[in-house]
Amino acid sequence: MRVEEVQKGTFRLSWPDVQGKGWCHRSGEEQKLAAGGIRISQRPWTDDEGRRAEACFLARSMELKNAWSGLECDGIKVVLPPLPKERRKEVFQSLGRWFQGQGGRLHTAGDLGTTQEDLDWMGQETEYVHCATPSLANAVSETVEYGLEHGLQMGLIPSGVRGRALVQGAGAIGTAVIHRLLERHWDVLIWDTHPDVRAAWSRDSRVRVVTDLTEGEGGKNRVFFPCAVGGLFEEGKTRLSLPVFVCGGANRILQSRSSAAWTHQRGCWIFPSVLSSAGAVIQGMAPWIPGGLPAEELMRLNRRRGKAVMEAAFERNCPPWVVTMDSQPDAFD
Repeated sequence: MRVEEVQKGTFRLSWPDVQGKGWCHRSGEEQKLAAGGIRISQRPWTDDEGRRAEACFLARSMELKNAWSGLECDGIKVVLPPLPKERRKEVFQSLGRWFQGQGGRLHTAGDLGTTQEDLDWMGQETEYVHCATPSLANAVSETVEYGLEHGLQMGLIPSGVRGRALVQGAGAIGTAVIHRLLERHWDVLIWDTHPDVRAAWSRDSRVRVVTDLTEGEGGKNRVFFPCAVGGLFEEGKTRLSLPVFVCGGANRILQSRSSAAWTHQRGCWIFPSVLSSAGAVIQGMAPWIPGGLPAEELMRLNRRRGKAVMEAAFERNCPPWVVTMDSQPDAFD
């Protein structure tokens, strides 16, 4: 693997016989550890600049999430091009060697498009990849559940919608969220782009699978849990009927002030993803932060901050996302 630092904190990654470049971006002061994830981009291999922008955008998101999680660490994101199956082992092992060479300054887990096998290959070469995907996914489902509880307790979810869920993405995080909802005896619809995932869930009589997010009962009559990708609620682009409440494990559910204002003006309360998707980084990074709080206490902090953010947003009648963007996290302690 060839690594080139094209500007401070931004690295271009390339491999022989792999079309397209990967990118790693670090967001923050570079005086701390950095934590984030590795994803396989959905962009075509030719769109190197798009992947670079994606890495920068998501690293900044991780920096914010880490701050709101009470973690003294920067954000990092690795975004890879589409990978041929026969090259994945070599790519992830080489990434592992590079991470190990950073001496513990960089930590990562999986993200969209990566598999447990990918992370295990990387873990053969470094101790700084967090491979316990089911445990991390369960931690995210817990912080998602905190957000749902806040919405219910504040009366933001009408009685006709309570107990009715639409989950986007049934990967590790989506599956953990689905199981929590089933434990609450919620009626769950599942949407996933992968035929094998849809087929597996179709055999489970406790849920129903849809092939399109706009299909049937999807949208405004359910609480929406995006657990794969964010950015679904852009003005003029979304095909979804706006739900009344959104809370998921995906990163950057909202991606701009304009989309936050547009959804909020139409009665859609969106719980901030810097809080709802934070469980994994809390569980994965808490043991590594010198003098930091234990994971259990940081989870309680997440719950308290989420409640305070929602109360502040309700009082100001503004999107909760705006509260997190315009405020210092410790103002809500």
